[in-house]
Amino acid sequence: ELDYVNELKKLISDKDPPPQIFTLLSRQFISLYDVYCLATESNLKAAEISKKTGMPEFLAIKYLRQAKTYKKEALAQILSTLSDLDSRVKSGRIDPVKAIEIFIGGL
Repeated sequence: ELDYVNELKKLISDKDPPPQIFTLLSRQFISLYDVYCLATESNLKAAEISKKTGMPEFLAIKYLRQAKTYKKEALAQILSTLSDLDSRVKSGRIDPVKAIEIFIGGL
């Protein structure tokens, strides 16, 4: 099995509820997108991003490092996918674990 499937099974076996895992993934990419936009469109540095967003500076630095591996369009597509999967989970059309597997498999 793929590493992400093993990690997901570990999180679930550690009693982390799948909806909570999905929410954490969503928050991660929303923050990453926000930091990306602030850095590229407003030319803000980590300290300024920290002040503007309220996140600790070390976290802004981490997100800045991660943001360099993405293009804005890719992050926007990831957020769109997360939104679609979230809607499908909330409407009962897909199991939360399956939604996480689909999302992580598509990265």
